Amino acid sequence: MSEPTIESSDQPQPDRDLGMPEHRGARNKAITWLPAIIAVLFFLAFSAIVLSQPEKMIEPDPYAYRASIAALENGNINLSQEQYDALSLELQQTSLSGGIMQWHQNDDGSWVSEKNPGYPFLAVGFDEAGALRLAPLFYGALACLAMWFGARRWLGRWGGTFAVGAYCSTALAMVMAWRSTMPTFTDASLIAAGLGLLIWSVVALDRSRRIRTIVGALAFFSFGLAVSVRYTSAAVLGVAAVFALIVCLQSKWKLGWSTLLWWAIASLPPAITSLAYNAVYFDGPFSTGYNASTVKFSTSAISPNLRIMPSRLWQAMPVFVIGLAAIAVLIAVQIIHAVRVRSKNKSSQEITNPENQSAFSERSTVDQPIDPSPATIDRWIGSFLVVTWAATWVMYSAYEWTANLGGGFGGGRAGGVPSFGGAPGGAMGGMSQPVYSTVRFYLPALGAIALLVAWLFTRIPAVIGVLALIALFAFGGHEFINTVNSSWASMSIGGGGSMIGPGANGGPGSQGGSGGFPQFDPSKCPNLPQLPQGGPNQGGGAPGGQRPQAGNDLGTLPNGQQDRGGITFDENGCPVLPGSTSSGSSTSTTTSSVSPVSTGVSA
Repeated sequence: MSEPTIESSDQPQPDRDLGMPEHRGARNKAITWLPAIIAVLFFLAFSAIVLSQPEKMIEPDPYAYRASIAALENGNINLSQEQYDALSLELQQTSLSGGIMQWHQNDDGSWVSEKNPGYPFLAVGFDEAGALRLAPLFYGALACLAMWFGARRWLGRWGGTFAVGAYCSTALAMVMAWRSTMPTFTDASLIAAGLGLLIWSVVALDRSRRIRTIVGALAFFSFGLAVSVRYTSAAVLGVAAVFALIVCLQSKWKLGWSTLLWWAIASLPPAITSLAYNAVYFDGPFSTGYNASTVKFSTSAISPNLRIMPSRLWQAMPVFVIGLAAIAVLIAVQIIHAVRVRSKNKSSQEITNPENQSAFSERSTVDQPIDPSPATIDRWIGSFLVVTWAATWVMYSAYEWTANLGGGFGGGRAGGVPSFGGAPGGAMGGMSQPVYSTVRFYLPALGAIALLVAWLFTRIPAVIGVLALIALFAFGGHEFINTVNSSWASMSIGGGGSMIGPGANGGPGSQGGSGGFPQFDPSKCPNLPQLPQGGPNQGGGAPGGQRPQAGNDLGTLPNGQQDRGGITFDENGCPVLPGSTSSGSSTSTTTSSVSPVSTGVSA
């Protein structure tokens, strides 16, 4: 007689004992639903803290995405000059103010966003309903639901709870979900949803192949959507494709070539749509609105990023440390399991007579179950998650923009961002360390990290795992509140290319005028972050696609270096930063400290 499983012991039992309390069945049912209830509470708390803070426009990127969403509401993807001017004026009159930035002007004079096209299409419906802030949370909910099912099927009844709790516990996820005109959290959520669905389809060996094929197809469609939102998510799609190829070729997973074919087909619609979009609005299917010199990956950036990013990731996403611990424990468990299996096989061979060895081997082969063991499943799924995590982080460890913005090159390089002087204040020390401007590129790995954390926490008492996640959530919530009220969140770049800081004349999108922060054209300043341009500015617009407005002194350059507002400007009208040279000469100039706002270039 087989022993009862852990899962069956949690189900309500028939009341065969007349002395059993009547409430026993209700209590068992409550215990059964407890993991799901806790998972829901984690997400509700995450959503509540995100929505508790008023949204702000930080960096140029939100202005670009907001304009795309607004244009789509009017049935437009690209805009004529007149439509562009009208939309810019309309957006400047909204509560968040600001115009349009980081749009590309084509040779025919029309304007189109240089950003990846996916997110505006995913968010426009929410904006039409007056609920744009719910867009990232909606896709976050899909991610949590998919991870809950996938992790529960893989790890048991508490696996889904731990995966959802880990996903919702970080300040970085909260900050990016708070920024509804940024695609980062939606991109990460689409990847997390794909991971959860793919894990379910692989490990649900007791379900029909048809159901598993459909669920896996949804996973690859989600990965494809993630690529349309951020093209670098193609690295994750590639890892998932290789993993799918391997498992479909292994008979023990009961999938097959037909499943692999349907999964491949499911990933194509978003990819084909993105290629067609680029072919129509840019130079070709593999062209984008970004200048080739803007988004660069090189091995020279790895060392600077390794110096600056770990501490920032610890501040914004400390759960990654538990993820690393999970990898170490997983490797140790697999080694111990391999040693035990080898020892067991050796003992079996020793007790078997040589003349019966052949018959014993045949009998063992016949009797061996087809389904993979739990240790085998852990090894395959764990390896897939580790490689998925590494695909994102290794790629962005070579990203020059984050190394430049963080001062990793120790003083900056031409076209990059010099090291900013230290300045106390806020959750990040003012603008001296723009933590969330750089670590946001690492957020797409959060789904893989959360699933690895769930694997680790299922090996300890459930109450300890839940308390650990509550502590992580409290830390993340505190950091989130501090961050969105810090100097970084108070600094904005207006839609006219002006850099607006605390005490400046006007809020985000101010077009300049007397008083406030002096204005300049960043495209003429190689010692500053360069706003990415998709191509030549045919219409004479200001950098980032915003045309100069009345009162804007963009294009009016001072003769020689001048001091305005305590900041020294060179002959090109560029602020000369401490320890850097002017944009037009090699003469070093010492000035008072200035903290330029990060430009938010996205790869």
